[in-house]
Amino acid sequence: MYRLLICYCLLAIIVTLSSCSLRPSIVNRLGKRLNTGEPETFSVCSDRIWNYSGVIIGCGKENESSLYCEQEFQFSVEKAAYWWDASIISSAAGYTKVNLLPFIPFRRKINSPWFALICTIDFQEDFQVFEDPTCFDNPPRVSNNASLDVDKANKCSQSQLFYNKTGTLYCYANDVQMMYGNNSGCLDITIMRTR
Repeated sequence: MYRLLICYCLLAIIVTLSSCSLRPSIVNRLGKRLNTGEPETFSVCSDRIWNYSGVIIGCGKENESSLYCEQEFQFSVEKAAYWWDASIISSAAGYTKVNLLPFIPFRRKINSPWFALICTIDFQEDFQVFEDPTCFDNPPRVSNNASLDVDKANKCSQSQLFYNKTGTLYCYANDVQMMYGNNSGCLDITIMRTR
């Protein structure tokens, strides 16, 4: 028990010291603004700390004179709907495990499950994309080397979100920053502006 407490404290110190490198210093302003009804697909890989989407969310030139603008976007999972945290298979809604409770304070987004798909606009405020785990099939019990049935993985995985600011969309799998080396798998995410 004493050793676990020491490891926990050391991990807290390391995460605190490395937190300044969590967000890139340069925000990529190149990207695509979506028109209403226009979809764009990008990959989010679980072993990357940041995944650039190539999509700019928010107000365009038509709203420059307005103080308030609102847009609605729909996110959906394409193709393979599962990724792996070491040997644990997860959907974009994430997972919970009792044996990981001591490590929750070290998750990048503390109040979201492990391996939930998290996105941010210009690194301002992180948000969980798929919050309803019942939209996904229960993950099959396979190793990360096995292939999945894509049709079963495609079931009911979408969400609608509203934004009032402009910026580039980045995403990641919710994990401890130093633990991305044991992650594998990518999700193809499609985003579409609905209004």
